[in-house]
Amino acid sequence: MWQNGAVTATERSPIHYATMSGFSRHDEHLFVENLPLVEVAKRFGTPCYVYSKQVLLDNLAQLKAAFPKSTPRFFYAVKANSNLAIIRVLCDAGCGFDIVSAGELARVLAAGGDASKTVFSGVGKSADDIKAALQAGIGCFNVESAQEMTRIESIAEADQKMAPIAVRVTPDVDGDTHRFLTTGVKESKFGVPPATALAMAQQAASSAHINFLGFACHLGSQICREAVYISAAQAMVELVKQARIAGITVQHMDMGGGFAVDYDNGSTLDISLAAYDATLADFFSDTPVWMEPGRSITATAGVLLTTVEYMKPAGDKYFWLVDAGMNDFLRPMLYDAMHRIEMVKNTTTPPLTGDVAGPICESADILGRNCTLTAVTGDVLAVRDVGAYGAAMMSNYNSHPRPCEVLVSGDKVELVRKRELINDLFRDECIAFVD
Repeated sequence: MWQNGAVTATERSPIHYATMSGFSRHDEHLFVENLPLVEVAKRFGTPCYVYSKQVLLDNLAQLKAAFPKSTPRFFYAVKANSNLAIIRVLCDAGCGFDIVSAGELARVLAAGGDASKTVFSGVGKSADDIKAALQAGIGCFNVESAQEMTRIESIAEADQKMAPIAVRVTPDVDGDTHRFLTTGVKESKFGVPPATALAMAQQAASSAHINFLGFACHLGSQICREAVYISAAQAMVELVKQARIAGITVQHMDMGGGFAVDYDNGSTLDISLAAYDATLADFFSDTPVWMEPGRSITATAGVLLTTVEYMKPAGDKYFWLVDAGMNDFLRPMLYDAMHRIEMVKNTTTPPLTGDVAGPICESADILGRNCTLTAVTGDVLAVRDVGAYGAAMMSNYNSHPRPCEVLVSGDKVELVRKRELINDLFRDECIAFVD
């Protein structure tokens, strides 16, 4: 296992090939940019998250190119991947940030981000969250209930500040996605109905301590149909019209994110957005549009490296038992998500078909089902497209230390999160009531 202290600066691989972008195969090797992943695994051990800086930048550029007419302002949704190095790359690329906690705000600031270019979303903001954001100079609160707005107003008054807000609207548009990823229907815990949003906007516009900026909506994640976004835009433009009739100034319209990633083929923005772009440009021609993408930027930029510990037949099934589990990567278990799993180095071993399973004592701990691989004990596998909601959702379940994370740029690789050690698991615990 590669020890934490062994890598303190940029490392270079001894193997050099022609310049490549993202993840690709060269002969028998799977590469991340100009580095063979087998070398990354040797240096840092497994499990290990590996990110490509170039893919991050390419995905952001592709997203911007999808909206040439409406030219939205982009705020990266930090919850997708909150590693400081990822935040810094996107900050340097001109992104603002969408956060859902004071902890994420602290990460943005630590990475060099600007609070004034940050949007604070989330349904359960505590008083401490609000105070921290106001103190930092937050760009906008996306307010999700009438009581939350009252709390923000009260805290802003006590601190003698103006709180910038937008009201998050639930337009009752079904994102046609996994039920755990749907946030735009009226039964959702997120946002408020349009009529309530209009009343809140009127109240905010007359407040001495609230600066009303506009409205926001977000339909969920992994939305694959362009028509869904257009339906949301139609609902939101009607609300803007009503607000302006009531004499309320709308300074921006936040349309959220949710753009689907094609996990089968490892591509972002799997749908055309030309009609949606044209709709936004038409509906909000005099109103700046904001967007909050997360998954579509980071998902395909990451892989999880894991080593086969054992091979095991079980009835009609076959298992590769690996050192990464649901504590390291939860998406397959939480969302029934299917991620491609590949050999880091191709071999001539006859292929087998079976499941890739982790070490956690749960039957649900299956990273991949019905995989065809040539892997044997000791081989390294790559779980693809894990850059979003992978490391961000790690845990210490079964008392497993969390894996390390590395960022690659060209032929350079840097450790951007140390691997936890066993003693780290109970570093902050103590034994109580001992005589």
